Amino acid sequence: HVPFHAIEYLRMKNDIEYERRKIYTCGLLRALELLQHDIERHNKITTVKAGLYHYEIKDFPEESYREAILNAIQHRDFTQPGAVFVKHYADRLEVSNPGGFLSGISADNILRQDSRPRNRRLTEILRRVGLVEKSGVGVKRIFYTQLISGKRPPEYWTDGASVRITLFNGAINEAFVRLLRKREREGDTVGLDELILLAALARRRELSVPDAAQLLQLSPARARECLMQMVHKGLLERSGVRKGLVFRLSSNIYRELGESVAYIRERGIDALRHEELILAYVRQFGSITNRQVRELLGVNTFAASRTLKKLVDTGKLSRIGSGKKHTAYVIRE
Repeated sequence: HVPFHAIEYLRMKNDIEYERRKIYTCGLLRALELLQHDIERHNKITTVKAGLYHYEIKDFPEESYREAILNAIQHRDFTQPGAVFVKHYADRLEVSNPGGFLSGISADNILRQDSRPRNRRLTEILRRVGLVEKSGVGVKRIFYTQLISGKRPPEYWTDGASVRITLFNGAINEAFVRLLRKREREGDTVGLDELILLAALARRRELSVPDAAQLLQLSPARARECLMQMVHKGLLERSGVRKGLVFRLSSNIYRELGESVAYIRERGIDALRHEELILAYVRQFGSITNRQVRELLGVNTFAASRTLKKLVDTGKLSRIGSGKKHTAYVIRE
């Protein structure tokens, strides 16, 4: 009745050769069971130790790849030839299916879309037997599971006729895993949006609002709101204003990650950048006040005063006027 139903598993030796190939055209539940057995044969476990706690993390977390495969089955186009493919490499797992994204859904907004399965009756059956839970959370669950396991987020790709998701293996960021698990034990679970940004900052060191908007698949205004909430929670620190506004991990997070040296280095670079911004402002507009420094750098009064004093002490600026309202700083001649 469904001639193109098939799930094909390939254990890849490299990009052009495979060492094992299985094609399942049996009942769907049996096919899923056999497919999971194939994957688990080569799914090594890494143990991350955090004091008395030991966390076992697989190369490809079961919850991630099961969701990816179930999504491919629900959303594949059964009128098109071809199977659901599962290509198992050492460093990645690729799951692809015939049929592109439905109208309005793309790789750039899939995190924020409600579930619209191509095969509704099949999705309802999978839900009733307990393989699929609430609609619209499968993709988010994949992202969350990958990131909380210290791995890269998944990547989606489409050519319009098919969709592919890639789950990455690679080295686990063990310090990041310990940080997240510790917060879980303390009842301070990190949400998905926060997790996406924290994971990105663990790799990239700083994010702008447009960067965050792209990662979260949200508008810049929503992304900025999320970033500021993380600042208030002590997860991030901000620097600069307007187009120069950037966010970094807070000193507490750096300390928990065991990267205090990296934090000090980043802050040192930030201090030099602040001085350059102040001098550039004065060269263009003639003078600057403490209030204008606060607006320019996004810092408090005391931080602005310290930076201005350093520029005065090093002979780069001169102070003119007296009193808070009338004091300004100009280039020293």
